[in-house]
Parts: sequence; C-alpha cells; structure tokens
Amino acid sequence: MNISKREKYLLGILITVLVCFVYYQFIYKNQVEKLNVKRNEKNQAEQRYNEVMAAISKLDSKEEELKILKSTVLDKSQKLYPTILQEKIIIEIDKLL
Repeated sequence: MNISKREKYLLGILITVLVCFVYYQFIYKNQVEKLNVKRNEKNQAEQRYNEVMAAISKLDSKEEELKILKSTVLDKSQKLYPTILQEKIIIEIDKLL
C-alpha cells in the first residue's frame, strides 16, 4: 500500500492535532486546575497575612489606650485609697454588704 505525499501530510496533521488534543485533555487542564488551587491558597494566605498585620498595627494603639486608662484609674483611686490595702478594702466591702 503506497501512501501519497498528500496523504502523508494529512496523516501528519491528524497526528499533530491528536497529540495536541491529548495534551490539552490530560496534561494542560490538570495543570491549570492545580494552578488555580495554588492561586486561591496564595490569596487566602495573603488575606490572613493582611489581617494579622492589621491586628499588629492596632496593638500599639491598644497598648497606648491601656496605659492611659490605667493612669486615669490610678489617679482616681489615689483619692479614695492612698495606698491600696487589702484589709481596708475587705472591711469597706463588708460594710457595704
């Protein structure tokens, strides 16, 4: 059986198309799916990182607020009890009850 030049070219094109189709179906699609999964994981990791960094940046301001509140409480408690003695506090609480 002799195959003409034209048939050889057509068979070559058919084989090339077949190889491209098989590559697309079994290799390319799987790789694209894996790539999308990795991109989603990366986006989630970046989002968690941004949330943590925001919490860290808020931490300094929270510490400053805590210092201010502690100082105001200390100033106000100095007027009531110059030195905090546990016995005096217990006696005062007993009187109130």
